[in-house]
Amino acid sequence: MIVIGLVAGVIGIGTAITALQDDMRAIAEIKVNPYSGLEMPEGGARGPISKAAFTYFKTVVDDAMKHRTALKGLGYEAMTSASALRQNPQLLSHCDQRATVTPMIEAYYARRRAAYGKFRADLSAIDIDENFRKGLIDGVDKAQKDHGDLLERAAANEHGQIGELIAMCQILARHRWIEQFGNIAFTNPGDLRDFQTHAKRENDLAGEERGLMQESMSIMNAGRAQIRRSLF
Repeated sequence: MIVIGLVAGVIGIGTAITALQDDMRAIAEIKVNPYSGLEMPEGGARGPISKAAFTYFKTVVDDAMKHRTALKGLGYEAMTSASALRQNPQLLSHCDQRATVTPMIEAYYARRRAAYGKFRADLSAIDIDENFRKGLIDGVDKAQKDHGDLLERAAANEHGQIGELIAMCQILARHRWIEQFGNIAFTNPGDLRDFQTHAKRENDLAGEERGLMQESMSIMNAGRAQIRRSLF
């Protein structure tokens, strides 16, 4: 989850003030790659609005990438094959890492909410026409209200995926499987059924996560397109 759609709210203010058009245009030109970070427009920010927006986007994107790295560092990816487990055998001795990962997830989404609060405060402090500033605040507040549930859905998704990964790990920790051509071959039919059930749930949640990412990116791209239509 990289952007909540705040950009979409920015265009709710109109574009009559020529001096701020370049500032707004810079926001329309920014690109966000959820896997490699921000691609700033040439010249960077062009005024106080784009400066506040770029600061917000960079904070969110950088933190998202660090969070993803931290989750990967838990080691659950080692369950994909027997050879991977051989390289990370300690995973099966501490499958349930919720004591670590639950506060990690909650802290991440708390930072996301705090980043929005700072962004809103930064917009409120900009020395521009009062009506223009009010339009900005109203726009981002509406976007936050319309799309803010994405954060709650994303957090619930992460907790759900971790739960399924823990269950899969605990089944493997029974050691009722053998390595077969580098893959895991269960020797207990019940374990196989349980593992497949949790693996399917985790896969479904991973698909939902990709959908949330796409939904977030679509919201942002729609906002950028609307800004372009208003300014050009």
